[in-house]
Amino acid sequence: MAYITIKQAAELVRVHPNTIRNWIKAGLLKQYQVNRGYKVLLKTEDIERAFGSKDMANNGGKRA
Repeated sequence: MAYITIKQAAELVRVHPNTIRNWIKAGLLKQYQVNRGYKVLLKTEDIERAFGSKDMANNGGKRA
């Protein structure tokens, strides 16, 4: 089980980090906080499950 930062997740699905934050707020992705909540990480498995074929990234951040 690997964890990545918001920035790394954004690079993975080719969107802006704020888009990842918006997806977290919308409940599309689950965040995991470490260091008393100061650092937010995401599971790579969650990203692959949500955006397996990167449809969201290819549609300008809109759900397919």
